[in-house]
Amino acid sequence: MMFYKCSAGLDEVIDEQDVICVYYKIIEQSAEENNVDVEFGRTDMIGLMDPYYEETGNAIFRDYYDHLKHVEEEVNLYITEPHNVQKWSSLTYAGLFKHLQDAGTELTKREGSFHYVSNPTGGFMCFLWDCLAAEELEKMGIRPDTGRYIYLQLENNQLAVKLEANEDAERDKVRELRRQLFEYCRRKNSDFRKKTFRYGRWMTVGYIEYDGADYLAAIKKMEKLMDDMVREFRCVQ
Repeated sequence: MMFYKCSAGLDEVIDEQDVICVYYKIIEQSAEENNVDVEFGRTDMIGLMDPYYEETGNAIFRDYYDHLKHVEEEVNLYITEPHNVQKWSSLTYAGLFKHLQDAGTELTKREGSFHYVSNPTGGFMCFLWDCLAAEELEKMGIRPDTGRYIYLQLENNQLAVKLEANEDAERDKVRELRRQLFEYCRRKNSDFRKKTFRYGRWMTVGYIEYDGADYLAAIKKMEKLMDDMVREFRCVQ
């Protein structure tokens, strides 16, 4: 943003402090843009265009308005169709995750962030928070040369416990840690499921499913699981 703000005054002698930067945002973002004076969003544009939609015959105007309305509907499907997760898109999950982020600690124990993860199967939006780091892992008997973090992550309609391994960790030790963590979580929650294990730096211990009607209950259930894990789980080396 600073590049565009500075470039705006190249053709004339204009102090960059006199350049007002307006950022037009159509899609939900986890982090705010830096060096922006005014943020103009999708709903602002819809409100601006709405009074003229019926009376205009301009195809470009109407097509763009229809596009924005479609995005708005997709973003809010977690509200309008909370049980129909098969219909949800990455836009819907971005809408839900932005809602959780804006609410801060009112809905989640710790503030989180969301982003898009690209993978060979098409990718997904994820929201991550409630990270257990060095102090908690030491209490749990997890060596720093094996595990770095354990955290919660919403990915599509699954709420997962994730494990980040140390880059130089021994694979057998990481696999055993993941197995022990899964067994603990499964004992605490019979709905906790396992995914096919694929070794990597970031791995899924297991997950439960949720939808737009019960996501808050699922979050509270898994946050309690994380609290219990710190108190009760002890890694057997």
